[in-house]
Amino acid sequence: MTTYSAAKLAETTKFLKAIEPYCASVGNSDQASKDLFIGNQMAYYVDGPWTDITFRQSDLDYDYALVPGATEDDKGGRSGYELMAVGTGKNVDLAYELGKKLVDSASMLRWASVDQRFFANNIAAQSAIDSGSAIMATIMEASKYTLPQQMPYFKESYPGNFFAPTLEYIQSAMEGAVDFDEGAEEAISEMNEVLEEEYGY
Repeated sequence: MTTYSAAKLAETTKFLKAIEPYCASVGNSDQASKDLFIGNQMAYYVDGPWTDITFRQSDLDYDYALVPGATEDDKGGRSGYELMAVGTGKNVDLAYELGKKLVDSASMLRWASVDQRFFANNIAAQSAIDSGSAIMATIMEASKYTLPQQMPYFKESYPGNFFAPTLEYIQSAMEGAVDFDEGAEEAISEMNEVLEEEYGY
């Protein structure tokens, strides 16, 4: 059974609906939206803190605001801090061998090649802070309160259609086709059905 909360899903979707009138139809990951903002054709641009570095280099005259959370004291962000832990159950020897394999030199080099963007971002962020970027200082402070963007894989990977009910619900609720609360309950129920069909739990 998923630990997703129908109430939290409904609350988040209501928030998205409330800010919809203030949002552009151009996706923030679309290069066109960045071009429009740089060309002074779009009033605002919503993206992560890394964009601030690019915009500062473009000599744009702009201000920034942090996207609000549910409460005044909410903090957020994301980062990449991991911990390898080996349990002490009946398969401890096998787990330890796997752990050694994952953290040996060759594996760490592979991880480094994957993680180089993360490290480069940290260096760029610190450089921006050192040069006076207040927004980067705020974002890096907020990163101490990070939460996983997606739940980790525990026993098995996610079924391919696990998130489909959530995405369909959000779209339907935004269009007014379903009630926020009832639709969220139905979406969670469908996610549980997917888990039941795929894994029997």
